[in-house]
Amino acid sequence: MDDIQKLEEKGRKQLESGDYRKAVRTFNKALAFQEDHVIRNNLSMAYYLMDDYDSCLQSLQLNLADGGPPNPYAHSLACLTLVKTGQLRDARIQLEKAIKEMDEGTRALSRFGKPPSSWDEYTIIILRAAGALQDHRLVYELYNRWRSRQSNWETAYFGGVAAFNLKKYRQAASYWTSIAGKWLPFTILQRIAVLADRRTIPHFTLEYAHFDPDKIMKIAEDAAGNPTKMQQMMSNSTVRLFYLTNILEEEMEMESRKLFLSYMVRYGGEWGCQLGKNWLLSPAINDELKMTIAMAFVEIGVFQPGEPIQVYFDNQQQEVRVHEFVPSREMDARMVPVYEKAVNLARNNNYKEATRLLESSFYEEGNFYFPALLLMIRLYHKQGEKQKKHHLIGVLESFCEQLDDFKLHLEVAHMYLDIGEIDRAALHAAAIESQHPPTESEESEMLDEILMKLFLENDINSYSDFIIEDYRRQIEDKRLTQIPSLTQGIKNMPANWLSAACQLYLLAPARLRKDRERQIITFLQEEQNLQKIIQDLEPPGRELLRYLLQHDGWRRINTLTRKFGSMEEDGFYWEDTLPESTLGQLWLRCLLFVGRMKLNGRNTKIAVVPIELRPALCRLLS
Repeated sequence: MDDIQKLEEKGRKQLESGDYRKAVRTFNKALAFQEDHVIRNNLSMAYYLMDDYDSCLQSLQLNLADGGPPNPYAHSLACLTLVKTGQLRDARIQLEKAIKEMDEGTRALSRFGKPPSSWDEYTIIILRAAGALQDHRLVYELYNRWRSRQSNWETAYFGGVAAFNLKKYRQAASYWTSIAGKWLPFTILQRIAVLADRRTIPHFTLEYAHFDPDKIMKIAEDAAGNPTKMQQMMSNSTVRLFYLTNILEEEMEMESRKLFLSYMVRYGGEWGCQLGKNWLLSPAINDELKMTIAMAFVEIGVFQPGEPIQVYFDNQQQEVRVHEFVPSREMDARMVPVYEKAVNLARNNNYKEATRLLESSFYEEGNFYFPALLLMIRLYHKQGEKQKKHHLIGVLESFCEQLDDFKLHLEVAHMYLDIGEIDRAALHAAAIESQHPPTESEESEMLDEILMKLFLENDINSYSDFIIEDYRRQIEDKRLTQIPSLTQGIKNMPANWLSAACQLYLLAPARLRKDRERQIITFLQEEQNLQKIIQDLEPPGRELLRYLLQHDGWRRINTLTRKFGSMEEDGFYWEDTLPESTLGQLWLRCLLFVGRMKLNGRNTKIAVVPIELRPALCRLLS
């Protein structure tokens, strides 16, 4: 390999890794040896990616000159650059030259056999250039004209974008089907196109660029807490597409899906409002997501608290009412006769009437009382109403997380045992132990007796190492994605781990769980804090993080345990005994999360770095 080839290869690697300034220096050094149209194209692209459009156009002049060899890439890049500078007429001229030279060059090369794949790949940048001019019809026609020669997934993606923008949703789904195996979100794109064809998703115009999760999460981070910025973010079609792919990904943790959806409805303007209304009446949308939409509508004033909302829920169209519940252990005076009557009806096996009575009080009048909620869950269980039962369990778990009340955990553990949810009961039993007040009192002794009875009668030995390890494994089995947010990963962690993390970072743990979550997220997003954390890590911890970041931010857990050791013997009560394994130490610090994701049809356990921390960690560990 001669010096020019070495420089070209070095510059291309720098370009691909984002070191654009270094790439410019390397390509200029290569051109000083000898003029080369490919190297000049790459130099111009480096300028373009640096937003240095004047230098890009100046660099391209030799490749754009009349009489030179066909160079559709140079004309397409010139088109993209001229669009950026607002020179749309000149951009159109360059695009037409690119298309003409592509067709003429293909015919000339075909005389000697099949054109090389490197030539066919010029179709990608031509489609991008036509898309930059918002000429969806031309992108659609060019994709179909050149389809037989295209092997790169990007051309199929752009063809699908053009079809989608022309409201040819079925064609878009068909084009995206051909690349579904390349990346998980492409599979979800098919569903988005189908839902758009059914008018379940209102039309919006897609950009001719595939979304960058890191970039979008950074935008979301900057917009958090600022309604104006959130509205601007939700008007961006690439952000909408990213959020939709996450919301419709059934393997993603439900809390994250609901959070993304609430953002789209609350800040998406008329489009977000129409999306919410369409989804409320669609049999294709998950019922939990519909409840999120209903609550968001009440929050932004589309409906008033208690106002009936038409929803296709539990396989039928019905009215639901959303109230602003304030969790309380105290019984509202209005609930006394209602709750007592429901208890008596249930004792007499009149479950339907007891359920109707409580539903009326809970959903229509907005009265909230924990024992009544527990009774409703028991009643739904007895009547086989699985969907309604699990919806209320979600409400219950949300309030349990907010309050962290050990008496409440005890009542909930008993209720779960009654309905056969032993795993959930065990987790709440563990929460009782971790939050038990240290002071001695008659009340605490009574709780100890009840708790011990709970363990013994149900073969739960809270002091068994096996059971303690099993508590942690249940946390390890929670759903994750390849690109989880800090919020998603932290929500998967039990309350006592969050307390331990706060103590580790010298943060006074807030009383409410949601405030502890906010404390940790805010702390970790300060790069100077991350720098101190990285400095204090043992070498294996830094090596493990570096390894993950070099492999797209995640890896299977069995690969990691072979290299860095397992979490066996790490226990569960990390606020008392810190984990000893490298994985456990990083998980406690919220620098990575452990969970399961669907991979090749199997639920695979992985460790993954949260998306917001990846850029800073890459810099700090480089």
